[in-house]
Amino acid sequence: MTFRIFLILFFLSCQNKEVEFVKKESKTIDLARILDKAKITGFKFDEKKDLNFHLKKNTARYSKLPEKRFINSQITFNTDKTIFQNESKDAILLSPNSSIEFDIEKDVYNLELCFGILSAKGEKAGRLAIEIDGILDEENSELVENHEKWNPFKKILRIDKKLKFIWNSNDSYLFLGHPILTPANQKKEFSNIILIVVDAMRYDSLSSNGSLLFTTPNLDEISKESILFTSHFVNANWTKPSMTSMFYSEYASNLGIGNTNFEVRPEQKKIFYTSPKKGLINFLREKKFYTASIMNNVFFLDYTGIGLDIGFHELIQIGKDIDDTEKITNSSLEFLDREFENPFFLHINYNTPHGPYTPPKIILSNLEKNSPKENLNKINPTIKRYLAEVNQVDFEIGKLIKKLKDKKLYDNTMLIITSDHGELFSDHHTALVNGVNGVKYGHGVTHYDEEIHVPLIIKPSSKQKEKIINQKLNFQTSHLSLAPTILGLSNINKRGFEYRGIDLSTNIFGLDNAKEKLIYTEGRLSESIRSEKFKYIRRYPFYTNSEISGRVLIGKELEEIYDIENDFDEKINLISDKELLKKYRNLLNENSLELNTFKIILPDKKSYYGKIFLSGDIYSAWSTSEVSTEIESKKTLSFKRDKFDKFSELTIKTVKFDSSFDITIYEDNKLVNYRVGKWGLVLKGNKENSEKLISVSERPIGIEKTNLPWIYNPSRINKNSYETANQIVGEEVRSILKSWGYIHE
Repeated sequence: MTFRIFLILFFLSCQNKEVEFVKKESKTIDLARILDKAKITGFKFDEKKDLNFHLKKNTARYSKLPEKRFINSQITFNTDKTIFQNESKDAILLSPNSSIEFDIEKDVYNLELCFGILSAKGEKAGRLAIEIDGILDEENSELVENHEKWNPFKKILRIDKKLKFIWNSNDSYLFLGHPILTPANQKKEFSNIILIVVDAMRYDSLSSNGSLLFTTPNLDEISKESILFTSHFVNANWTKPSMTSMFYSEYASNLGIGNTNFEVRPEQKKIFYTSPKKGLINFLREKKFYTASIMNNVFFLDYTGIGLDIGFHELIQIGKDIDDTEKITNSSLEFLDREFENPFFLHINYNTPHGPYTPPKIILSNLEKNSPKENLNKINPTIKRYLAEVNQVDFEIGKLIKKLKDKKLYDNTMLIITSDHGELFSDHHTALVNGVNGVKYGHGVTHYDEEIHVPLIIKPSSKQKEKIINQKLNFQTSHLSLAPTILGLSNINKRGFEYRGIDLSTNIFGLDNAKEKLIYTEGRLSESIRSEKFKYIRRYPFYTNSEISGRVLIGKELEEIYDIENDFDEKINLISDKELLKKYRNLLNENSLELNTFKIILPDKKSYYGKIFLSGDIYSAWSTSEVSTEIESKKTLSFKRDKFDKFSELTIKTVKFDSSFDITIYEDNKLVNYRVGKWGLVLKGNKENSEKLISVSERPIGIEKTNLPWIYNPSRINKNSYETANQIVGEEVRSILKSWGYIHE
């Protein structure tokens, strides 16, 4: 028996020894994402002085190098000033006469990157040398010239342990754009992914979805082999927050971005970049995807002052409206002509058919020629021009599909086509409550289905197609579910990817019937929640376009409820149904945004009234019990509660991140003291030092038994959570926004 045990142990020990000699499979190395493990020598960069002439730069937020944060930069070169074409790379920055060295697992690799240089003076040149395992090879030495120009660079490298980049220059700064090492024998594990977002494309603008004109022959054809979502909605009614929710499976305001202004303020960036949520792009980079965006969308460029770096390896941004559509396609075709060692994720963003609707004459003429004549006179001329632009972008998508087939990429690519929001066309929805002059032929103010209902078409790869059971999803879905569904369809393990939506691939593959029972949508001026039967819309007094004309919304103008199951066009407001109103007010409050929040607790069995002034604009206010409130201005709210057996909790949410306040509270006409923050310190009706005291990480202990009113701020989003930085919205960005019709001067 003892001898048998000895043999078993000997056998197992031999097995373990054999395992030690098994070669570990090398994987793609994204060098810009392992900078915290690199040896950096001679790097010097003064953020206040160096490269100040070049505004199109910002620190990348994912390198984990706070002391040398500019060594990883999202750097942008203007490659065509006539159409505002900017090419941005996630890059490693080397200052004059510096180097960076990486520990690399033994293998033969394909090195791929783009290099470019910047210098305010001098020769604007230098020499890049690559040292492998301590040996400098002249064949791997490259003279770098051409100021502000990206130069592709490819090498096959046999590495045992070390890879070192050495930059020799008198005064030029070198950028190594998206440097990637891919093992020469590595096989692609996943299919390619292309996400096409068509700005302002309504669901019913597709001919297969009910358009009276023959707008989308290419999309109609691809729909025949695609997964179709017939009741798909956005989670914000204008571009920046909608796109953010699409890529992060989270409401933009919950990530600190907000939904009111174009600008992204320093405090918003601080919250966004310190969020634990990775977002789809960062997660795909971890899975060794090469990620790129080709777009007319400055919201993904941090330096603009209105955008954020969400992690792409590279971005091409074309800011000239009207000229951009074909240019975006051409850049996308050039991208598809490249050879990729890894699967790629390509985001293509067309600004067409966003207003102003100015389609090429030939496109409009052909649309009229190919559409039923009896329908032409039924369509408003403005809407006809809009539909012509939809037809124009469909034509461009047709070019992309042909290229995919010609390059034999079509079968191994998942193609997703959707929009960031729709457009408002209906006369019965054009009212002063929706803006000074209404918002017909626009978006960003209302929550009617024509503005938030968008197409979603997913053409699966051949691998994915085999498992599909349900090709059409007729229940309501939203952009929150897009990212997890992309991962699910791609068979990518979602561990480590936090998301608010649901993975609809399980429904598509017939594994379960998971659904989004409620869909929340945020907007500049309002918010909404949608069940499968009803939609509730809420606006805010003193915080609407109507204020510009001196109007203050009251009563029924502030709220709407529609029976969307029977009142498809949302014409009959059911706001007089008090029980229905109460139910949906509570649903919206329970499923709304995590904004900067103030809680006021009023003890039981006493009557109170008071007024609070907040530095941040008031977004909404509600109570758990019988407290009447009135928002008197953007920053001032009055409240009142008669004697009540239970304590009351008043919740106030603000738009901005400032937590300073001033409050006065009366009990039976007598000014009373109040408690603040975690420990319930007593203050005497003034705000001295109260801003720091008010913030808490958890609900104060003993608050239900308090004998004085109590105010606290439970938010992670407040003034104490960020640091300041300069913000610049340059003239070029303003020009782009003007060309989009966003800025009128």
